[in-house]
Amino acid sequence: MISISITTYNRSRLLKRCLESVRRQSFSDYEVLILDDCSSDDTSEVVKEFTKDTRFRYIKYEKNLGFGTKVINEAQNKGYFTKDFVWLFSDDEYMYGEDSLRLVAEALNKHKDTDFVAIDYGFAYEDIEAFDYGYNDPLPETFLYDELSQKQKEILSTKHKVIYSKEFLDRERPFFNGNFNSKNDVCCEVDYERLFKVAKMAYVSGAVQIFGITENARTKYLDFYNWIVATGQTSALADTKKECHRLLKLHYSSSYPLCLNAFFSWGGDGLADTLAEFYGRDDFSSVVRKFAQIYKDAFQDTLYEYYSKFNNMLPTLKERQEAIQNAKNIVLYPHTHYTKDIKKYLEAKGKNILFVADDYKEGYKRFDDVIGSEADLVFISSGHPRIVWNMLNKIKDSKIKVMTLLLKDESYK
Repeated sequence: MISISITTYNRSRLLKRCLESVRRQSFSDYEVLILDDCSSDDTSEVVKEFTKDTRFRYIKYEKNLGFGTKVINEAQNKGYFTKDFVWLFSDDEYMYGEDSLRLVAEALNKHKDTDFVAIDYGFAYEDIEAFDYGYNDPLPETFLYDELSQKQKEILSTKHKVIYSKEFLDRERPFFNGNFNSKNDVCCEVDYERLFKVAKMAYVSGAVQIFGITENARTKYLDFYNWIVATGQTSALADTKKECHRLLKLHYSSSYPLCLNAFFSWGGDGLADTLAEFYGRDDFSSVVRKFAQIYKDAFQDTLYEYYSKFNNMLPTLKERQEAIQNAKNIVLYPHTHYTKDIKKYLEAKGKNILFVADDYKEGYKRFDDVIGSEADLVFISSGHPRIVWNMLNKIKDSKIKVMTLLLKDESYK
């Protein structure tokens, strides 16, 4: 019924976590395709434990394609997906609990003409799992995009869009774009909003895919050229110039929660304004590449400098575990969607949560209250690099120890 596709490259430990999450599911009518982008680590040995089960199939590519989207596109070209639906994973993702697959399968059986399934997702910062809460306008069980309210459309954008009918996947080919795949220097960003508009969709409540926030995954957002070209080309696929401009501003805005935009102002809004003027032109791909090279030449070294400082301020997993173990009183700062789960995680370890502080929200204690408290540890309860960066700089002169969700990338040079 379901093909589970897992792309992987040199991350056997994470791949094993993903495979184990599939194997423990209560639903069993599936196949697993392990798509190895020519790994040089022990991946081939790790998968032997799983391929004893004939539902698990290991495919190692002869050459490295460089990006997961290209790996999936090649799998489509080779006809590897054989089931009615395809659920896509990267090796740093996994299924939550034991019933996510069963809930998806039940929904697909009930709504056989579904093109595209939205499910909830969460984040794993190593051993801390965090979820978004507070949806006050839930998605319908089945729907078309144009039937949704604006709030529901915003909610949809926060759901994982990874379970496709095979027919829809073959027809729309979201992981192929000639402008990308004709060159191997950038990844292919998926234009989900375009897919929403042409799909019959369902929403499966309770099925959850966990996205692993791994420290070495941040580096792919540090290449100005790749980021500008990949997101720029995807924005150019919008139906109107206005929509293209909106997407460009979204990706290039200083508030966008990725490392490229997190540390300093590099003129992203201005670049969005400029590129939008080339919307619809045949030479857009070459134009965006030229601007990407200009911005890379101007700002790449600055980005590396800021990021190196940021990375050096982050704790290792061992340091975080030791700090939590030695702490008695902990303050969470600031209040986010993740606060509930982090509090639960810390209390399960026997820690006393003094309070949650936030300088920008009503009803919470402030930074000065944290400094004057009995806290011996402040836990920054956000995964947004800019927020973490600002908080670390704010608290660094305090005697109180500070820990974060984000961990140091010890492989970054």
